[in-house]
Amino acid sequence: MRKGYELRMRRPLRKGLLALFAVALLVLAGVLIYRAGYRAGTNLSQQDRAELSALKTQAVYLSERNQTLTDLAARLGRSAEIDRAAAQRVQRSLNDMEAQLTSLNEELAFYRSIMSPSDQSAGLQLQRLQLARVTPAGRAYTFNIVLTQLQRGGGVAQGRVTARIQGLRGGKPETLDMGKLAQLRLVFSFRYFQDFEGSFELPTGFAPRTIEIVVRPSSRRLKEIRKTFTWADALKGG
Repeated sequence: MRKGYELRMRRPLRKGLLALFAVALLVLAGVLIYRAGYRAGTNLSQQDRAELSALKTQAVYLSERNQTLTDLAARLGRSAEIDRAAAQRVQRSLNDMEAQLTSLNEELAFYRSIMSPSDQSAGLQLQRLQLARVTPAGRAYTFNIVLTQLQRGGGVAQGRVTARIQGLRGGKPETLDMGKLAQLRLVFSFRYFQDFEGSFELPTGFAPRTIEIVVRPSSRRLKEIRKTFTWADALKGG
């Protein structure tokens, strides 16, 4: 049997060109994809920067606005504090004025009683005995004794006052001379009225109970006055 032959033509150049063309296409496609991605990335970064810039601008505005509101709140707070302080000062002034008015009314009533004596209170009178603590828990006191002469056409009243404080010390009775404690001579000489004011301190351990006031005029036309007050009554103003 006769063998047949097949003739095949090889074209290596064509295959090489095709392979080169395919590689070129791949390279071109990669370049195009890279550029497209770069442009997309560039555009996205610009957008982000624009948004970031807008956010920064807004943050600056909000910060300035916050500072403005903080300053305003501080000013309003200071203004309210000033108003409260002013209101407190006004209230204290009103309280002081009311206290002064009460004191003046009491003094006015006192002077009216001197200038308009009644028949029942004519002559030499012990008008007031008042003690007051210097401090709430201390042993120091102030005192005020007022004498009056409620008699029309009366002369000058002269004499002396003795104030004896009776109490206990160590469980035993004891009497103190208030004038000596206060280092004050309680001598009077007046036509209408005279008051004595001073301060003294009780000895440690002495518990006061009563205080006796003796008014001894030097003239026989005036009667001696002798009154005893409890310590609590003397603190209330006699």
